[in-house]
Amino acid sequence: MAFVSLATATPEDWLNVIDREETMPYGDRVAAQLMVMLREQREDECFGLPVNNYEHCLQTATRAVQAAASPEVVVCSLFHDAAQKLAPYTHGPVMADILGPFVSEANEWMLRHHSLFQQHYQARPNLNRDARHAFRDSPHFAYTSEFCESLDQTAFDPGFRNLPLEYFEPIVAAYFKRFNSLDKLRIDAEEWRAQPATASA
Repeated sequence: MAFVSLATATPEDWLNVIDREETMPYGDRVAAQLMVMLREQREDECFGLPVNNYEHCLQTATRAVQAAASPEVVVCSLFHDAAQKLAPYTHGPVMADILGPFVSEANEWMLRHHSLFQQHYQARPNLNRDARHAFRDSPHFAYTSEFCESLDQTAFDPGFRNLPLEYFEPIVAAYFKRFNSLDKLRIDAEEWRAQPATASA
């Protein structure tokens, strides 16, 4: 490696970088890091909620499996709030940026806006429960509303029996393995996304 700064890198250096980038297992790395992020929240406090964020994410993903959702939806459900404690006011956009290259446009949009859509169900003081209506013209409005209605806002039940995180490990691994090179990111993989999540477990 001949250069010590970006300004001194030659076109030949960059051709070498581009060639080496193709060997990086992007999907595997992201899957592993996301699992670590979620696993480290296992013993977190609930902070006044009926369940902690770890249990909420597992419950959302379990409900997705029970609804025979695709692996993509299960992955989004499992990690949709994974950044909650790192970025409490922007965790939706954070997860959208991380998962965006690996999921459909609809799911990236849902991840980016779901926390605002969740306000519809919250009687918290000074919260605009109609904030989601600003996005009513979006083609992903109905999809995001349905995700929040059936999977997300219902997933705070301490009596609900979650599937363990270990159940989701093969689903996550199989899903992200399809994206182990730059040219595979954000591909049209409708055939893969249509498979029931249980088929990967």
